[in-house]
Amino acid sequence: MPAIKVFSWAQTRRVIPGIYPAGWINPTDTRGDADFMAGRLANELAPRDPANRALIISVPLGYTLDQHVIRHTIKDFLLQTVATSKTKNWFLQFYDGLKRRNAAVGTLIMDEESNLTNWAFENYGSKDKTLPTYLHQLWADPAVQAKMPDNLKRYSIDMVLQKDFNAVCAWNEWTMGILCQMIRDVVVTPYVQVFGSMPVVSNWENFRGTFQTFDVNGWPLAQVRVGDWSSPACYVGSWGRRQNTPESNRKKDPSWNRFLDCINFVRSAVAFDGQCMPWISYRSWVEGNRAPTPVQWLWNQHLLHTVATGVDRMIYWNQKGTFPATDEEDNALGDLIAMVAQADRVVRQLPEIPMDADEVTTGDVTTRYADYIANPNPSLNLQSRSRLPVMRAPSRQWTPNVTLPSGIRVP
Repeated sequence: MPAIKVFSWAQTRRVIPGIYPAGWINPTDTRGDADFMAGRLANELAPRDPANRALIISVPLGYTLDQHVIRHTIKDFLLQTVATSKTKNWFLQFYDGLKRRNAAVGTLIMDEESNLTNWAFENYGSKDKTLPTYLHQLWADPAVQAKMPDNLKRYSIDMVLQKDFNAVCAWNEWTMGILCQMIRDVVVTPYVQVFGSMPVVSNWENFRGTFQTFDVNGWPLAQVRVGDWSSPACYVGSWGRRQNTPESNRKKDPSWNRFLDCINFVRSAVAFDGQCMPWISYRSWVEGNRAPTPVQWLWNQHLLHTVATGVDRMIYWNQKGTFPATDEEDNALGDLIAMVAQADRVVRQLPEIPMDADEVTTGDVTTRYADYIANPNPSLNLQSRSRLPVMRAPSRQWTPNVTLPSGIRVP
């Protein structure tokens, strides 16, 4: 059995050991009812061992959260009075259909990245001149104030809108926590009710770590999770203001600093409780184009560091639409899995790497900036490495802080 287990977004052309295409559902899909969807998924997943079955759930709450900003219904979200019973019943029927077909899944992966953080105000509400007035009224509402955590009450909505660092962090922690609780209630609790067991549960960009980590725009990742697994977005080809603006005062190439950030995501999460299942892109992905060879080499290096840190499962975004993941790129991930197939894990507790670092070492894997920046055509042949990452049995074990089934409580 491969030491690394990867759940892929899309089907690979050939069977690649260690890569398991996930099932995919959207509760707003109108092409069939919940039982029909369960039958389709059962046909895809039932032949596998339950531990190798994963389900990616898009729009798990049954609506997009950006609509709360556009429609000025944020209060319903903050008070958790949004009508979700219809969606919860849909999941109960869906899971019942899976159970009748003997198709329990071992992993639930949420793809909920629309949210009510400050990012929503800056994007969905950027053209709405009336939004600030509505938000001021919302902030002063006694019902909202009663629900608001104490660490947020010290700030004003103006401080959030004007991007005061501490105010934004407090707002994001609160709203992401509400989002996670809603997904638990609507999606995870019905699974436990139907199957009587708890699967592995994660959501895009949910995170708990030992040190602070930041998204591409420089905002700290909120320390909240739907389940007991962190799933940071380790897309080496995606960088932004944090890596490439004058105020960031970075000296090195932005792709290099994004590479360091992605390593920090994994280090921080693994050191927290050893339960990290990062999202990775296909090797050549960058925003709207194809990554140059040196960035693809960084993708290789990042995965070697990830495995050497102790990660043994990942979520692989290999979409097949615009700028699709090719067979070559799917095969590249298969090559890496095969290369480390005989290596056991060691869970490492490693420190944060500063931006602009000259090199990074994880176990026997060392990557140097000089090798990246000076070579326009580095080898992408993972098999050419003379030394494999040295990994032994896990050095420690963690017990997830979960209480089931009457109420789901996660760290």
